Amino acid sequence: MQNVNQFGRTRYPKPPPRYYDEDNKRAVEVCVPSYDSIFEPAETANASIHTHLPDPSLGFPSSDFSSDILNILRDFLSNTVAPICGSRIQILLKRYPNENYTSTLIETFQSNHVSVNVITSNTPSGGLFHQTMYEIATRTNGVCAFEDEAYFNKTSYFLNQLENPYILYSVNVPVSGNGSVVLPPLTVKYPTYYCPLWVALTVQDHGK
Repeated sequence: MQNVNQFGRTRYPKPPPRYYDEDNKRAVEVCVPSYDSIFEPAETANASIHTHLPDPSLGFPSSDFSSDILNILRDFLSNTVAPICGSRIQILLKRYPNENYTSTLIETFQSNHVSVNVITSNTPSGGLFHQTMYEIATRTNGVCAFEDEAYFNKTSYFLNQLENPYILYSVNVPVSGNGSVVLPPLTVKYPTYYCPLWVALTVQDHGK
């Protein structure tokens, strides 16, 4: 749960802890507290999550079962409570989806300017297609990283679109073997202004 602390000082005042009820196919809200300081959201979210941990006996019975992440994303896109346009999504993924058709989902993300970052475990607990979430991330101006879980916290910091939500430049370049590729130029509207940039990149579409 340390990853929540990365966003404690962000512009997002209320990160409501949620978990997904696989049996009833719905997101369950643990709590939506009110906060008196900029430090309280992460602290309260962490405490709430640890107090309301899911029942481990309700987990997936085998590695053949798919992650339900795609249904969670579809539910988010169809919600009528919060606006989705311009959303930034950060996913920590332990289990791969068994579905690899994502064109409609990606088109909806793109039309609503939603960007998705995914940090995927090098030791997944099940599922079939590691490429599914990679495709969603790279086609929505996001990044998909494959990482050991011990480094999820650090990787969350370096891929933190929640803290730095304004994407200035994004490009996907197919590479193999030796050689070089000239990337399109980065055009900045106010080139004489000082502006620190946060750069993130990945070099492969799979884990170890």
